[in-house]
Amino acid sequence: MSEALALFDILTSAERAEHERLEALNSLQPFLETDEAVEKLAAAAREENTLSVRARMLELLVNIPITRLSEREALTDTLSWFACLEPERPLRLLAIEALSNLAAYLDSVQEILADTLVNDLDPAIQQVCLDGLSKTVNISAETITKVSEFIALAPASVKPALLNLVKRFPTDSAATLALQFLSPLETRHTREAAIAFLASLAAPSATVIENLSARFMSETDLYVRAAIIRLLSDLREIDTTLFTGIFAALQKAPDQPELLALIRDRLVAHPELQTALTQLFEQTPSAGLKIRLLALLAHCEMPELLITALNDKNPYVREAAIPYLEKKFVLHQDLLEPALAAAVKQEPLLALRSALINVVLNSGRKSAATLQLLTELAVAETDHYLKTQLINAVLEVPVTPANKAALLQLFREVLEANWYPDHTRNAVIERLKTFSYSDSPDLKRSLGLLLELSKDIRELAATYGLLKTLEVDIS
Repeated sequence: MSEALALFDILTSAERAEHERLEALNSLQPFLETDEAVEKLAAAAREENTLSVRARMLELLVNIPITRLSEREALTDTLSWFACLEPERPLRLLAIEALSNLAAYLDSVQEILADTLVNDLDPAIQQVCLDGLSKTVNISAETITKVSEFIALAPASVKPALLNLVKRFPTDSAATLALQFLSPLETRHTREAAIAFLASLAAPSATVIENLSARFMSETDLYVRAAIIRLLSDLREIDTTLFTGIFAALQKAPDQPELLALIRDRLVAHPELQTALTQLFEQTPSAGLKIRLLALLAHCEMPELLITALNDKNPYVREAAIPYLEKKFVLHQDLLEPALAAAVKQEPLLALRSALINVVLNSGRKSAATLQLLTELAVAETDHYLKTQLINAVLEVPVTPANKAALLQLFREVLEANWYPDHTRNAVIERLKTFSYSDSPDLKRSLGLLLELSKDIRELAATYGLLKTLEVDIS
């Protein structure tokens, strides 16, 4: 081996022909895996001017197993020299690939990789540098600084690898640098990947949250904006100043329902938002936004919003409020009942009026105010079907001085009209039997109608017997 190395300078002399020097290098390959041989070959490679010979020397150096060397500085220094100073791109790339493979074992390599990443403009070499840095176990602060400076200058082809490298940095540095990948000049895939990384952090810093809060307001890409909103909505805590921006954005562009995701689960913790939502509901002209705001009623109690919806000019908004009204009516009956009564009286659409009336009828045990409301609605209703439905409900209402006149008016109308169903008429007749004599025109008219409508002598006798047994109401 020593004899072969003694002949190295002679066999690789520049005075010999190129092909002879290449053949000599090939013949010496088995003897070039020692520290002395590597040092001699490395020195010769740096001084070599012939491209083919220099390339062959570099190939020999790259293929030497570094684990067989006790002194590795000569090899790594030469590879670094080629990576930084070699004018030929293929040789630089070969040297960088070798250094990249050593990055997992030699921390000192990362300095060369970081410098080459910043200064070499070849995307392929930059990609290899990033692959090598991603294998580095202990990334230094200097490397992080150089990478951060490179992000804005990096070509699009290496951005995914660059982002993957940034993810390996310490959390605070990684989060701050990831924000640079959210620039509108980046591809959607890169921006979404950066947001996904930020979302995976256990507790994003205040800087990150502030940046994202300001960014999604002006974001034009729907997918990226949706990703930012999902990130913000999943945060345990959020800056309350963000809510003001959300309401302003909804006022200007109501076709952004995803913004409501930021509010949906925070209405209980921030009750002040309920008032702001009600004001937004009143101010926005968008029926779609109003319907989406009503969906928030599934997450908190906002009877004021429901009352506002019942008085909205758009019938689709009023229709959307009815399912929530059915669920919330019993819980907030004192607040909702007057609004519901007014809404029924003002509702011009038969289908919606019917649905509102059904809310009252299906509310379970009814208060005295609800029973009075049913009586008033039955008197005012003009649709035959709804009026019949209300009268059937009113038949169960106890008679009081306040509603007696209204009940007698309804019963008289049932007996006078011929379109009420028989079971309703019969129920009214049975109910009239419980009344006492009074000077009420409706009662006198109703009793007179009972006599007139008698079909046979038996019905006439029964009605006459009823009249004889009724007691006089002195009042």
